[in-house]
Amino acid sequence: MPACTSGANEYDPNYYDAPEVVEYEDGGYDSHDDSEEVLEDGTHTASVDYYNPATGYSATYDLDVEVEDGEVVEIQFPNEGYLGEYRLSNTELDEDGTADVEDDEGRSFHVEIDP
Repeated sequence: MPACTSGANEYDPNYYDAPEVVEYEDGGYDSHDDSEEVLEDGTHTASVDYYNPATGYSATYDLDVEVEDGEVVEIQFPNEGYLGEYRLSNTELDEDGTADVEDDEGRSFHVEIDP
């Protein structure tokens, strides 16, 4: 990163190593940073380690999880139940496809997206 100089600010595209910005025909913009791979949005199968600190119960399940913008936003259970984004902490997946997620009741879910 270049040293801070007089007059430079965070809006100067030459000041930081900014991702490439692409302008689409419809006038919209998108930025893309090749250095950071993000898991594709959608439903993915994952190994989920569950732990409930109130009861001490833990188990591992193979479940479907919904991913949006590199974050786990929903964990789906076989009985058609699910935990949605309003009940889950916003947690980004790392480059290995893993994330530690907590729900609004303090239960934890270690999610590992299957390759």
